[in-house]
Amino acid sequence: MDGKRFLERYIEVKRLVSLLALRIMKPLGLGRTQVALLRELGRTGPTTQSALARATATDPSAATRAFAGLTARGWVRRRRGEVDRRESYVELTPLGRRLLGKVEAAYGDIGATLAAHLDDRDLAALERIRKRLLPLAPVDGEPPPAPRRTR
Repeated sequence: MDGKRFLERYIEVKRLVSLLALRIMKPLGLGRTQVALLRELGRTGPTTQSALARATATDPSAATRAFAGLTARGWVRRRRGEVDRRESYVELTPLGRRLLGKVEAAYGDIGATLAAHLDDRDLAALERIRKRLLPLAPVDGEPPPAPRRTR
């Protein structure tokens, strides 16, 4: 399989997984960006909006809009930095922590649904591919390594 066909297949699988995730998350009233930011905030604890945007590869203005919605619903609280008043820190509220529990349960449902349609060989192949592609992930803003040439 050539590189273009591989990428097309990868994008199609990602699209299918995203559609399933959106269908399962829809009853919670959350979009993809909000889910990513909530999960990262749950993992890191109170932090800056900009750090969460970077960690989730979210455009800063999209993160600001997502946090506006999360704040309006009472799931996230914002506060200005004590040292740098330009920084906006965010943290989960008790209501947000309960929502995050529902999000994580929904992620379990998504995983179970996907895994039910794959056999052990498929799952092993997916893990093998993940491990082989992991070195391509950028570290601290460095570009990924150049592709290897094969004959």
